[in-house]
Amino acid sequence: MVHGVEPFGAGCRVLQRYTLSAPDGMAAPRPMLNVTLRPQTPLHLALAPA
Repeated sequence: MVHGVEPFGAGCRVLQRYTLSAPDGMAAPRPMLNVTLRPQTPLHLALAPA
């Protein structure tokens, strides 16, 4: 937990009740860097009937 941020918004209690595991024989995940371009201010769109 980093600065009070809880994974999946569920809190520590969920992590105590469940054990996570990958399926047998599954390959290790490959790290990937995703770069996104976001506007400086949020873009608000209005929906109108066509």
